[in-house]
Amino acid sequence: MSFDAERAHREMQALAFPRRSGSPGAEQARAYLLARLHEAGLTPVLEPFTFSGRLVERIVPAVVLAVAGLVLAATLAYFVSPAGSLALLLLGFLAGLPATRWSYRVERLLDSGELRQSANIVATLTDPPHPRRHVLLMAHSDSKSQRLPIAVRTGAALGALGGGGLLLLGALWGVLRPGGPLPAGVVVGAGLISTLGLGVLALNPSGNASPGALDNAAGVGVLLELARAVPALGLQQTRVTLVITGAEEEGLAGAVRFFQAHEGRLGPEAVLINLDSPGAAPEVTLLSVFGLPPMGAAPDLVRLARAAARTAGIPVRTLWLPAGAGTDHFPAALRGIAAVTLASLGPAFRRIHTPLDTPAGVLPEGLGNAGRLVLALLRALDTEE
Repeated sequence: MSFDAERAHREMQALAFPRRSGSPGAEQARAYLLARLHEAGLTPVLEPFTFSGRLVERIVPAVVLAVAGLVLAATLAYFVSPAGSLALLLLGFLAGLPATRWSYRVERLLDSGELRQSANIVATLTDPPHPRRHVLLMAHSDSKSQRLPIAVRTGAALGALGGGGLLLLGALWGVLRPGGPLPAGVVVGAGLISTLGLGVLALNPSGNASPGALDNAAGVGVLLELARAVPALGLQQTRVTLVITGAEEEGLAGAVRFFQAHEGRLGPEAVLINLDSPGAAPEVTLLSVFGLPPMGAAPDLVRLARAAARTAGIPVRTLWLPAGAGTDHFPAALRGIAAVTLASLGPAFRRIHTPLDTPAGVLPEGLGNAGRLVLALLRALDTEE
């Protein structure tokens, strides 16, 4: 069976309504997804879980504001003591570093505070007698809105990192070469850019006003069409499990709970292919590496994906995400699972987390390329030694 991009696009359209975790929209989406999977001849299992919103709503903003204060203090201290400025910047870097990466310590914060309810949907697509590899196909079903879209948040994160990095180099230069400090305009500019970027990241509350077409009805639409297409591939050595997570926008809670519940049962050859915001462009973006210092690299999986894309004539690019956003493959990479997210970068990407994230911005061609790439990658994984 080939991948039907138009049908995936229709599934995306049917899911494009506000559905933040815990809202009536989230329940409506879950009921729709269960019905669609049953219609595809599958037996989906609902896996409820609890999580705390404290990580996203309180802890992360508080830490980011504290780091912004340290950067501003370091900017002012530079003209009095470059060494003092350097010490403040290093403290801010150490405090903010966990926000760029993923860790078990971060995951434990999902248990802290008042607990909320959500659920994952899990279904087996293929289960040969003696599987050599277990591939998880994942996408999150929830949406959210924010005062600023994800593109602005990413820009703010890069500004915070770039300005802070320049200020750090200036402070180090001032310590090593006391007679040759950076010009005052450069120091103040770098410090203010970094402080402003951090302030933007911290003061960006969430709501339920986005239809979430690209993020991530598009990914779920691709997943629903894969639920029909994958069983027809005739895979001989690969077990394939479909996972639709809840509460991704609330600190990747659904993916964390899935891996906590299934850890030890996925097998040593587990692979995750995550679909998050495909369809903004015909080109498929492969996201594997993230954080500072970089983590989550799956070079063999990315190499195989690029080779499969070349064979299928699908345009692809790779992306490293240093900070500013998160996706469900982070908890998998933390556990040593080879993981990649199929995403896209296009005009609609700027509208993520806003009321303008509507189906008009999602291209059927982009969904088709993402789906065809997953099928090609599954075939390659099934035959690769």
